[in-house]
Order: sequence, then structure tokens, then C-alpha cells
Amino acid sequence: MHPNLTKGFGMIGPKDFFPLLDFAFMPNNSLLPSLQEQLRRLYPRLKVLAFGAKPETSLHTYFPSFLSRATPSCPPTMKKELLTSMSQCLSLDPLSFSVWRQLYTKHLSQSSLLLNHLLESWDSSSKKVRQSLQETVRSFKVTNEELAARGPNSDQDVAACNAACKELLRKMKGRGVPWLRLLLVLLVFAAGFLLHDVRTHGSFQAVSSAALLHSSGVLPAAQQAWQKVSHCCLEGYREPSLLGTHSPALPG
Repeated sequence: MHPNLTKGFGMIGPKDFFPLLDFAFMPNNSLLPSLQEQLRRLYPRLKVLAFGAKPETSLHTYFPSFLSRATPSCPPTMKKELLTSMSQCLSLDPLSFSVWRQLYTKHLSQSSLLLNHLLESWDSSSKKVRQSLQETVRSFKVTNEELAARGPNSDQDVAACNAACKELLRKMKGRGVPWLRLLLVLLVFAAGFLLHDVRTHGSFQAVSSAALLHSSGVLPAAQQAWQKVSHCCLEGYREPSLLGTHSPALPG
């Protein structure tokens, strides 16, 4: 095969490519083992030729045939190649997600394998793929609920897909930043530091922390707020006493 593969773009289409894939990876086919081994060595180049110069616009046409072949019972080497190829389709050609959504209910077992593969390779996936996958997985989740609602004996493939979808959505949501916990830790640290400073200097006014709080305006604001709260509390306490002392006696 010519080393410059670009000259061969367009020579192999999906109809030509997938029989070659089957011959290269399926055991017990009509090829002699030696010929199958040669074909498997040539396969990566044949794949490049098939995907062509613009895989970002053509891979969605390959996705259905990759998906239909990815059955749980297919040989491990072929399964690995199919999952890798479908990941390529999703990464390079966004239309592959749309094709997958259309084929989902007809290929639940295959979709389960792909969902779990995407889950396992989550850390290495791009932000673009994650965004497109989020919309697709949410669509699948709705479909799963509809399929499960048809009866208690829903297919195990639906359950497997649903479990993978939930885990992917959990990954997408992420743990987030625990702001409240972080704030509490900072407050505890600040209080401990302030207490240590007070014990060292003997009084709050003498500590360096007080000077810093005063210069930054935090201390005066806090003192003013405390005075207002104290005043309101005191007034609230006095008013019932005044009412009890000066209110006119009710007629009997």
C-alpha cells in the first residue's frame, strides 16, 4: 500500500470497509489465518482510507454499522476495535450522537457496552464530547423510564443502560466545590488564631488581629451591628414590661 494514504481517500466507503473489518477480526471466517493476520496488520491504514480526508463530516455514516456489530458476544479484539471506533465517531463527528439516539431502542445491548466504555474512558474524554454526551444521556434516561414503565419485567438491557446513564450523569454533575465546608474551616481557623492571639497579648484590643480588623473596617462594622442588635433586643424586652405596668385595667 502506498505510504501516502491521502491519495486513496474516497476509494473505500462503508460498504467496502465493514466486510474488511469482519474478515480482519471475526474468527473462523473463510480467510486462512495467515491472510487474516496480514489483513489485520493492514486494517489501520484501510480505516484511515475509509474515514477519508474529512472524518468530521463522514463518520456518522459509519456509526450504525459499528454499533450493530458491538454485541456482548462478539470477540474481545473486535469489541475493543468497535468501541474505539465508535468513540472516534462521537469525538470527531457530532452527528454521530444524533444517529445513536435514533438507533438506541433497537440496539440496547450494544448501547449498554458503549455507555460503559464512555464511562470508563471519562477522564480522557474532551469537554466537547462531554457536552454532547450530556444531552444524549438525558434523552436516553427519559427513554429508559418509558421502557421501564411498560411493565415490571423490563429488559435487563434497559436496566444496564439506565445504570450506566445514571453514573454518567453523576460524573457530569461532578462533586462541585464544597463552599460551605470550606467557609466553616476558614472560620474555625480564624477563631483559633484570634483566640491564640488574645491569650498571648492578654486582651483583645492589644492583639495584632484587632488592629488588622480595625484598619480593614471589619471590626467597626461588626461592633455597630452588635450595638444595633443589642438595642433592638433591649427595646423588645422593655416593651412588654411597660405594657404590663402602664396599661389600663380591662373592665371585668
